[in-house]
Amino acid sequence: MELGELFDRGFRIWKENVKVGVLFLSGSIFSWIPIILFAVYLLSIIGIEAVWMAIESHNGEEVLSALKIYAIPIVSVLIVAFMVSGIIYLFFELAAFRACSLAIDGRMGLGEAMSFAKRRLLTMISAEVLKTLIIVAPFALTILGFLSPVLAFIVWPAAAIASIVLAILLVYVPYAVAEGYGAVESVKASYSVARRGFMETIVIIVVVFLINMACNMVGELSFYMYGPGFYYSHSLQLLLLPVGLTALISIVLSCFIARPLGAMFYLLYFRSNVNNVENETSELL
Repeated sequence: MELGELFDRGFRIWKENVKVGVLFLSGSIFSWIPIILFAVYLLSIIGIEAVWMAIESHNGEEVLSALKIYAIPIVSVLIVAFMVSGIIYLFFELAAFRACSLAIDGRMGLGEAMSFAKRRLLTMISAEVLKTLIIVAPFALTILGFLSPVLAFIVWPAAAIASIVLAILLVYVPYAVAEGYGAVESVKASYSVARRGFMETIVIIVVVFLINMACNMVGELSFYMYGPGFYYSHSLQLLLLPVGLTALISIVLSCFIARPLGAMFYLLYFRSNVNNVENETSELL
């Protein structure tokens, strides 16, 4: 499938299935619940008055003192909160990707997508962990940079470039999981598809990035609507309104436009090319 045809078909499918954005938005909302609960826990330890006084007076000694005393439980709860948040996010992301996959087949159903995500959540987590480990693996070589400045000059940029290339090669991993592949199989399939169509994959990544950036820019416009006075305001309450509105608009646009469109593009390209490399994947990893 040519990229022009892919973008056109992806856009048409998205227009007919805009409601898939509900799943993306749900992930963005519900994944914040553990973080909010952590913030409540943190405030219960430090005290709301202490935090407010630190903000108003620009003196956070009392807050820092409380953080030092309760450092271990705070860090432990923070780690758990981020882990739970990540799992919730991956669940809704997998459901959304599956819904996009069903939409391509002409039978998009949110309930069916949620059921699929429940069954395949562990696979999604495993695939993302494996993908992350592979992407960061080149940085293990950066330890050689501490042996010599010359080695550091060579190894560190090389590791960064290698990680970027690996991230591009594994960009289809979550979409492969949404198509029913296992964790390891998803990594293999993504590598094969992206390696064979490396430049096409980069074009898709750039297009999706530009769509995301456009959505964020629309959100940013709401900030400027309030005038430059907000930049110089020392009132926290006054500043939170445009900042919150900007974030809300950007998130909604991203969940209903940028992310579903990106998922359609990635899934269409993956589907149209994976059959050509299925025999090849058994030789990888």
